[in-house]
Amino acid sequence: QVPLSSGSIRLVMERQVAVLEKIQSRYFVRGGKRAAIPVVPGKGSTAPTPPDKEIGELGERHVFEQEVAYAMENGISTSEGEWVSRSVPTSPYDIKSVRKTLDGHRDHFIDVKSSSAADDSNIYVSSGQIEFLTAHEDCSSFVFATFQMDKTLIELRERTLDQFLQEFELLPIKYKLHRRKTQVAN
Repeated sequence: QVPLSSGSIRLVMERQVAVLEKIQSRYFVRGGKRAAIPVVPGKGSTAPTPPDKEIGELGERHVFEQEVAYAMENGISTSEGEWVSRSVPTSPYDIKSVRKTLDGHRDHFIDVKSSSAADDSNIYVSSGQIEFLTAHEDCSSFVFATFQMDKTLIELRERTLDQFLQEFELLPIKYKLHRRKTQVAN
């Protein structure tokens, strides 16, 4: 079982309040007109900004190019690797790569997490990703790509699942709906 932060309930409640405030300001009239939604994320709000898809793709590109170079340096065909998230965005990993072993090479699965230095706490991990990396712990890793605001790469850090769980707490922020076996009549 993945450990949860003791402050996670507070964080979830703060985020729910922020969502309700945004709904109220967008859809309910105040003083004869709708209130404007704040355009500056983070100012006076506990709600995180959405992940930046451009930064995410840029991080994956850097990692994919690094993995292609690794394969070439080790005499492994570059066709062994694949940028999976481009064709299957819901995959629990982004890149299928390879690692050299004593008897050849084996598949290695990488989940890339990208952020800017100013927003390094805005990283999301799904339960499916955690489950996949747990099941493939010996042949998978996370790579964290950090960028400057101008999208210049600062660093790439690779972490095993164990290292990842030592460095980060997982805070629950979503719920998956699951239909009950017996339904209540309306």
